[in-house]
Amino acid sequence: SSPHTDKQRRWCAKKKDQHHRTQLSLHHLLVEQIVNNLF
Repeated sequence: SSPHTDKQRRWCAKKKDQHHRTQLSLHHLLVEQIVNNLF
């Protein structure tokens, strides 16, 4: 594989990981709000 595609793949994985982490933290915030509203 050429270094270019390898770099792109790494960048893509990084972006995906960032997105996943954002989704997780958003979900966590939602859950916290729901819990706070319940109790």
